[in-house]
Parts: sequence; C-alpha cells; structure tokens
Amino acid sequence: MFLADVIDNALGNSFQEIDEHIKCQYKTISCDELFQAYMKFCECLKNRLGSDEHFSGFSESLLFRVMYHKIATERGITFEKVPYKNAPERFRKAVFSAHKIDLELAQNRHIPLPAIGKRAFCVPDISLCVSGELIGALEVKTYPAFGQMTIAKLFDDYSKKVRRQFARAAVLLIIYHKPPVAVREPVLITKLTEYTATSKGWFSYIFLEGSEEPFDAVLNNFLCKINI
Repeated sequence: MFLADVIDNALGNSFQEIDEHIKCQYKTISCDELFQAYMKFCECLKNRLGSDEHFSGFSESLLFRVMYHKIATERGITFEKVPYKNAPERFRKAVFSAHKIDLELAQNRHIPLPAIGKRAFCVPDISLCVSGELIGALEVKTYPAFGQMTIAKLFDDYSKKVRRQFARAAVLLIIYHKPPVAVREPVLITKLTEYTATSKGWFSYIFLEGSEEPFDAVLNNFLCKINI
C-alpha cells in the first residue's frame, strides 16, 4: 500500500465519521462544542505533527458541513457538486447546487462585483447564492486577529462594496475564540455592537467559545434574514 492510500483511508474514514455525526446531531451541537471540536483538532495536529499551522481551513469546513446538512435536511433537497470555473483547477473549491430552489452553497468562492469594477470580487468564507445573487455570507475567524482593525475592514468592504452589488446580502461573522479580557469590552465588543446597530439587521456576529446556545439556533436566525 502506498502512503497516499494510507492517508486516503485514514483521513477519509475520519472525516466521514465527523460528517455523519454532524448530519445526525447538528440540531443539538452548541456553539462551544464547535469551538472545543476545533481546539481538539488543533491539539491532535500539534501532538502528532508538531504544529497546527496552515490547517485553519478546518474551522470553516466544520461550519460549512453544519450549514450543508441543515439546509439539505430541513428543506428536503439534494445538493449536487457543480463545476466552478472562476479559478484555476488547483484553486477550485466545490460549489454545491440545489436545483430545486436554485441555491448554491460554497466555500471561498470568487464572486464578481461588476458594480465596483471589472476585476472586483469578494470571497466569502461560506456563501449562499440564489439565482446567481449573493444573499448570505458567513465570515469565519479563529481569533479576533488585530481586533477591531480586521473587523472594521470586513464591515467596510461589505457595506460599501459587496452590498452595493448585492443589496440583499446578510453577513454573519463567526469568531471561535473570545478576545482577550483586556480588549473585550472597551474595544472589540463595543465596535461589533456598533456595526450590528448601524447595519440595521444585515450584519450580526457570535463568539463560539463559552456559548451554550445551539449553533442551529444561530443559523435559524441568519437563514430567516435571507429567507432560506
């Protein structure tokens, strides 16, 4: 057996088991449980490989599969992988299409913004498009890196660029780790609360760490905003 076969068997079985658990339990998985799952993934990598660097994409994929199974199960639809032609082969990510409701669900999809410029585009961590229109985006951060600076740019990009092209687009910012206590209240939380109020509904956020709220409830609120 070649090394590639060993990796395929080991990781394939592991990810299949994770996905089956999400499919069966997504309604009861809490926000903190998702946080703990990601931390355990990082711990396993550190213990076995010495580092978890460059594996942060798992944080997005974990939430993507929750969204995938929730929509498929509750809407009674089947997602089908479709070609994604807006990137070279090595950079292509799967786009899942539900023809029944003309919905496309994807990770890191390049979405053109012709209203901004010929070469302008946005790349949401997780996107939902209906009839080619971006209606929902999940932006995922493992740490609130650089605090309000990073999040201010994200909010600015969506409010001044993305929503100029897609006026219906709603954004849910998901942050795995809580910010350090020193900056939690006076800076980051205050800014996030301000952005939420300023957006008049299209922007919302949640910290997964320490929250016992079912993540399904968070998604319910978000999907209600975009009528999915």
